[in-house]
Amino acid sequence: MISYLKGKIIEKKPGEVVIDINGVGYKAYVPLSTYFRLGSIGESISLFVSTFIKEESINLYGFLTKDERSLFERLTKINGVGPRLALNILSGLEPEEFVEVVEKGEAQRLYSLPGVGRKTAMRVILELSGKLGVEEKVSMREDILSALVNLGYKKKDVIRTVDKTLKKINPEDGFEKAFKEVLKELAKK
Repeated sequence: MISYLKGKIIEKKPGEVVIDINGVGYKAYVPLSTYFRLGSIGESISLFVSTFIKEESINLYGFLTKDERSLFERLTKINGVGPRLALNILSGLEPEEFVEVVEKGEAQRLYSLPGVGRKTAMRVILELSGKLGVEEKVSMREDILSALVNLGYKKKDVIRTVDKTLKKINPEDGFEKAFKEVLKELAKK
């Protein structure tokens, strides 16, 4: 199973990119959010990939961040949401925006996206609500704030830095990495 690609862009158009890796071109379908952040033809790129195997084909879906790939994979596990529809959803909403829409239950924002009907929008919200890492970040935030207070920082002085840093961190990276990043940010001040 292919989960990561690194090479040079040899072709790109909205929704897909071809990457040359040692003389082999790998075509990956990408959401528009990734497409618009790709470099120019000839530039190096790294993509996190989700592989789908069908009877007649192997399709790669590429993302610039692990968060995007994780959301894509969670979406495709929902009955009635295939890879193409998941790409449409992630093309219409940035990952943070998507999480917010799901957590707030804003079905109308989902079914306003191409290919997403009312029933599918409701199913996405029902199945993903409370499961998109929001609670992991909240727990990690409290742990980091507690650790900083134990080190002598005043909670009110570090909350903004912690929140800003956690927006950049993937909850899957764990407490240690997040804590180190917060300390780096605090050292800059």
